[in-house]
Amino acid sequence: MKKILLIASLSIVGLASCSKIVGMLVSKIMSMQTVDAQFTLPIVTDTTNTNSYGPATATVNVDSFITAYSSNNYNIKNLKSANIESCNITISNPDDKNNFANIQSCEVDLNSDVNKTIIHPATITNNPDTYSASLDVPVDNTIDLTSYMNAKQFNYTIKAKLRRATTKELTCTIHIKMHIEMQ
Repeated sequence: MKKILLIASLSIVGLASCSKIVGMLVSKIMSMQTVDAQFTLPIVTDTTNTNSYGPATATVNVDSFITAYSSNNYNIKNLKSANIESCNITISNPDDKNNFANIQSCEVDLNSDVNKTIIHPATITNNPDTYSASLDVPVDNTIDLTSYMNAKQFNYTIKAKLRRATTKELTCTIHIKMHIEMQ
């Protein structure tokens, strides 16, 4: 009787392990840092309206990234889902009067050379009024970017409302990290 219970227990453990292995084979999750894109925030005196800056364009071959990352086991045709994992903007030439404290709110818009529909995956509505050369913009990771991913170019437009005018041009870089799931 003990042998039967032992065999049954090992069979259940074996089946559970097999299902985990199958699950790992069916789905592979990757994080992809897109190529950073630069844009210039000009001298801005308008603190009443939200203004657009950009587009900043990043050139990246998602299919090549997937193929290389998966050791040639996957390509763009295996893409199950994609969304933005993080969005960060940096200023390379900030000073005490020109930095992210000047910005009250900010939205990052995205489209690609494959899908021209503009989406709004990252927004900050109440940016702190403190000196910073880096801004993490909260993302909506429920927005599915799958139809954008067969692109070679991603275009980012920054929409910002300033709380204080800037007195010089600011050189900015947007850093986007994407979450990709394969099937």
